[in-house]
Amino acid sequence: RSPLSSSSAASDVYKRQLLYLAEKTGKLIPKDPVKRLECIQWLFFQMAGVGPMFGQFGHFWKYAPEKIPYAIERYTKEARRILGVLDKQLEGKEYLVGEYSIADIATFPWVRCLDFGYKASDHIKVSEFKNVTAWVERCHSKPASQKGAQVTPFG
Repeated sequence: RSPLSSSSAASDVYKRQLLYLAEKTGKLIPKDPVKRLECIQWLFFQMAGVGPMFGQFGHFWKYAPEKIPYAIERYTKEARRILGVLDKQLEGKEYLVGEYSIADIATFPWVRCLDFGYKASDHIKVSEFKNVTAWVERCHSKPASQKGAQVTPFG
């Protein structure tokens, strides 16, 4: 059990289940061992970077009872840095490891959340990250993504 909050624990369990199911079914994870490892690395990047940092940004940008300029600036810069890492990785690729995988499934909703959840895509200038914005649209247009968005709507 995670020593963190229940939502962190639930998120951790979700990622473990994603990895377990992908490995069990052989779907949404590359069969090539090098690509498989790369996929797991990007899944962990989401768990250790994208989720926590975008979550902190969202907290200070939208939910904190008091606007703290230092915190907003810090997490805006970190969100942009992460978007830059993703943008570079997606250069010349449709998906994070070339093929659609659990890494994409775990990561793209956080980028979407900058817009539909936090209403901050203009502030962060997400549109400057062309590879990221095209990737998010590709991921979100998948039928399973559309279905998931209806089952778990967000503000």
